[in-house]
Amino acid sequence: MEDQQKFQMMIQELQLVAQQIASLNNQNRELEITIEQIEVQSEDLALYRQTGAILSVVSDRKSLLEELSQTKDKVSQAIEQLSERERELREGYEKLSKEIEGQ
Repeated sequence: MEDQQKFQMMIQELQLVAQQIASLNNQNRELEITIEQIEVQSEDLALYRQTGAILSVVSDRKSLLEELSQTKDKVSQAIEQLSERERELREGYEKLSKEIEGQ
């Protein structure tokens, strides 16, 4: 594969990874806000969870908070992995860019 093709593929992958990171960061923020809101909401008030097209009452807040925290941890791990991949791609991009300029 020629350098220009590698360069284009690298740019596309960098863009994709950046989009995935942004999406996961948004999801992570939403989870943080949800967890915070559940923690400050009075236990007297009903808490609902969307399941498909319906809303159902949550009877076990502690279990829901644990599940949300676990999901948040998984999202954070995915962000870390993608951020590492982004660093690798940027290094490869810079290296390949210099090689192309030197030709």
